[in-house]
Amino acid sequence: MTFLNIIVKNLWRHRIRTILTVLGISISISMVVAFGFINEGINNIFGDFISNKGKTDFSVLKAGAADLILSYLSEEQVDQIRQTEGVEQAVPYIMAFTKQGDNPFFIVGGLEAETISLAGYTIIEGRIFFDKNEVLVGKVAAVKDEVKVGGEFELNGELYKVSGIYESGISFQDSGAIASLELAQEIQGITGQVNMVYVKVAEGYDIKEVARKVDDDVAGVVSVFDIQEYEGFSEQAEIGNAIFVVFSFLIILIGAVGVMNTIIMSVFERTKEIGVLRALGWTRLRIVLMIMGESVILGLLSAATGIFLGVLMVYAASQTEFGKAWLVITYSATVFIRAIGIALGVVLIGSIYPALRAAKLQPTEALRYE
Repeated sequence: MTFLNIIVKNLWRHRIRTILTVLGISISISMVVAFGFINEGINNIFGDFISNKGKTDFSVLKAGAADLILSYLSEEQVDQIRQTEGVEQAVPYIMAFTKQGDNPFFIVGGLEAETISLAGYTIIEGRIFFDKNEVLVGKVAAVKDEVKVGGEFELNGELYKVSGIYESGISFQDSGAIASLELAQEIQGITGQVNMVYVKVAEGYDIKEVARKVDDDVAGVVSVFDIQEYEGFSEQAEIGNAIFVVFSFLIILIGAVGVMNTIIMSVFERTKEIGVLRALGWTRLRIVLMIMGESVILGLLSAATGIFLGVLMVYAASQTEFGKAWLVITYSATVFIRAIGIALGVVLIGSIYPALRAAKLQPTEALRYE
């Protein structure tokens, strides 16, 4: 019988205990996997949103704002950005939230009608809006609510004419609507302010230099090329990472205790068997490797099961109304590697004491054990 066969046989001998241990660890791993995929998906969505998928060159937001929603630029700041040397076009944008049907957080983007295309929206049916009584509806929202061009669309109890249907390629935008700046400001309850400005640089100018000039000439703003550069987002990312680290530590701690309990019970039950192996010439190192090998198999099984459950959870979440709007799942290798690493860390830490205890057993003492 090979060394690997002995390890597998030891686990299979108490299959119910093995299965329960794997399930206990895998449920925690599945939460790590789901959190990782969802977090990366949301980051990617906002990355595309801030970068405008290359339609413009950079975005300008309020410096020091804790969140995009809390980034407010005044009309004066927008005008100053437009007047900055090298700026060909500035596209002010506001994100408003309102009630639409049973969705209390329906997103209405506010734009100037002539900037729709530059802001990354393609009208696939109908035309742009002409006044604040008309709106454009995203293709996902249009399908969900069976909206037609020329029909009516309800926002917070008010009816608006649907002038067209658009797509942007960004899920939460395609699940929302686009209106005039004036209407979006009314919905959000503000006057003369926007959340951000997309900037297109004139030909012949260096994009980085223009962005630096905007930062220098316009007080209280920051130019952003990537969402990771934005202070408000980076602070949230740091909080999210800290939560993940704490969550992972708790998983490792709780899982390690469970694994230790499983393996130590197995060692107690096999004391005489371990004594026989020691009498046959097995070294302490070989005994340790046997116990650790059992733990590694438990970890790999837990990782595989946890990843499978995590993917199922994320898929189920992505099929909800919220998920369709906010979750674009990217199955990155980093999340998979992290899950496997945590699973192996759990079982290896939990197996240290049982392995050392088994290795310290003297053959004569173990053979007398009943």
